Amino acid sequence: MNKIIFPVLILILIITTTINADTKVKCDTLSQKLTPKCNFLGKSMNKIKDFSDKNKTLDKSFQNIKTTVEEKIKK
Repeated sequence: MNKIIFPVLILILIITTTINADTKVKCDTLSQKLTPKCNFLGKSMNKIKDFSDKNKTLDKSFQNIKTTVEEKIKK
């Protein structure tokens, strides 16, 4: 009997967490506001990660800066 109950409970937990993961992020309570998705530090870290992904080397950074400056001059 216990061999059947545990897998069923684990399956129910997995299904409910995947359903809840698709919902919109709520930032109502204090503990929810401390999550990275709700505060400015977490959002800033995502922007820094994106920036570092685009600029892996000094050469790549220089090319990105050069193209940005050229685009600004053309405007």
